[in-house]
Amino acid sequence: MRVSLPDDTALISEAAAALDTSEIAIFRRAWAHWYGQAPDESRIEPPFLVYMFDGRAPSWARDYARRVVRRHRSEAIDPYAWGSRSGYARNPVLGLALALCAVAILVALVMVADYSAQFIGGIDGCLTPPCYGSLPPSP
Repeated sequence: MRVSLPDDTALISEAAAALDTSEIAIFRRAWAHWYGQAPDESRIEPPFLVYMFDGRAPSWARDYARRVVRRHRSEAIDPYAWGSRSGYARNPVLGLALALCAVAILVALVMVADYSAQFIGGIDGCLTPPCYGSLPPSP
């Protein structure tokens, strides 16, 4: 007697929906859970292409998807516990540091533009705000 197994595409799609992510992300997380290390894209792409065109997932992706779906059906699932988070969610200090760096770079560019304008011939006064005192009075 042959047991009917769910279609791999339905299983992977349900796992992706449960974790609110893409199917390729399910393959990446499945590889990391199965092998204990982050995958190279060159290792993920061939089995993912087989999955996309033939609907067959490798055993490590199927196992991961089954565990996610089983947990999701029995209780509320926490996507963060299954590796579904960004680098900024894990480390909010990094996000703040990147934002401060972006602001510092913007301020530095404005200062360089203002300073370099002094050396361009034929320009009197500054070119950036708040140098509104050098404008002629309005009628």
